[in-house]
Amino acid sequence: MNAIDYALAFEEDGKKYYNEQSLRSKRDEIRSLFLMLASDEDRHYKIIEKFKEGVYEYLPTQTFKNMPTLFNNLKNQNIDLSGSEDLLKVYDEAIKIEIKSRDFYKQSALESNNSKEREILEIISNEEDKHRIILENLMEFTRKGKEWVESAEFSHIDQLLRGE
Repeated sequence: MNAIDYALAFEEDGKKYYNEQSLRSKRDEIRSLFLMLASDEDRHYKIIEKFKEGVYEYLPTQTFKNMPTLFNNLKNQNIDLSGSEDLLKVYDEAIKIEIKSRDFYKQSALESNNSKEREILEIISNEEDKHRIILENLMEFTRKGKEWVESAEFSHIDQLLRGE
């Protein structure tokens, strides 16, 4: 399997995982998050698929702009997810997927001789890392609830996603 086919399989698996989790989710906000992540994986798939045709075009996402709103909605509803061990396992698995993806794209960018391809692979690697940040914050929110919301980390999630 070549790198492009590997990346396509990777993205398809991620999309499938997030869609499955969205169907299992009991909270609209969490369902929405998983659907956004699935959409991003599908978008990555479409970007990488075009590489086979020699087309190197980045397709933008709105996911990271929507995250502060999603977390604020969770905060404002005083949702208590603590004690949700099943959710923690789901988030942990998703974080592993994102780390593996991030590292794959980072390495692929280093190995690419095509500057446009390299640039897009680096962007995708950064997006996968932002997915990890979102999931880690959601994991902390699930573990700590209101205590996490009141911390400085919550108030800076938009900065984390912008890479500041």
